[in-house]
Amino acid sequence: MDRNQYRDAIKACGFQTQGAAAAFFCVNARTGRRWAEKGCPEPVAILLRLMIRKKLNPKSVARIAHE
Repeated sequence: MDRNQYRDAIKACGFQTQGAAAAFFCVNARTGRRWAEKGCPEPVAILLRLMIRKKLNPKSVARIAHE
């Protein structure tokens, strides 16, 4: 996922900021900024695509993950 796709995906998933997306993925803000500048790793891209396709927001994913 390139940088533009990543930026669009985090918006589509309901993240308010790049920092919020970074926190969700348990990485620091610097890593989040790097992903926004250069693209994200494939596992992150897979989850973002799944969230978009299934219309899942960060809260619902966190709830599912902690069941």
